[in-house]
Amino acid sequence: MNDLRTDDQVADDIRQWLRENGGWILAGLVIGVGALLGWNAWGDYSNAQAEEASVAYEALLSEIIAERPVPAADMAADLAAEYPGSPYVDQARLLLAKLYMDRNEADNAAGYLQQVVNDTKDRNIEELARLRLARVRVQQERYEDALAEVANIDSTSAFAARYHEVAGDIHYAMGDFAEARDAYAAALSADIPGVLNRSFVQAKLDAVSGPAVSNAPVSDAERAEPVAASE
Repeated sequence: MNDLRTDDQVADDIRQWLRENGGWILAGLVIGVGALLGWNAWGDYSNAQAEEASVAYEALLSEIIAERPVPAADMAADLAAEYPGSPYVDQARLLLAKLYMDRNEADNAAGYLQQVVNDTKDRNIEELARLRLARVRVQQERYEDALAEVANIDSTSAFAARYHEVAGDIHYAMGDFAEARDAYAAALSADIPGVLNRSFVQAKLDAVSGPAVSNAPVSDAERAEPVAASE
């Protein structure tokens, strides 16, 4: 019976079990310790990379503030090459796009915004870059390209109202006043408090209603009708 076995017999069983399974236990311990050390090493490396990217971004930011786009652009390229997964890359490109727009260099601004759209892993950053790119395309009078950036608006997006507003601006610039009116109305309907300047969008909606009527085509019959004299 098992409960009558001697201590020596139990010890022999344990030694036998260790001989059969000890290798697997040791291997598991080695793998576990190695994984832990590797994870810690990766964490240290990631932290070091983040700190280095931060330092590089701060230097680039100084060039942006000083309005020196050429060295800032070079530093942004280095930042993207050395720290491709860093959120500082997106921020650097957005800042460069703004700097170039402030200098009325729309082509350069559009290039950086397109890089953000293509490369970012952050959906919110992508949507913001698309909005800004659409506005730059309007400045370039590339209206179809601008509309492409605001197409397929996600009604659940926090940027939905702003996309509609920009779409309205694009249609207005193209002379499509009915579409502009619909887009501004959609912007006001989709607005989340704090996203839009509602009074400004409402003013644009009110203004576009006038041009839409005054620019409507006039028929030959209407042209032939005499103007009624005022009383």
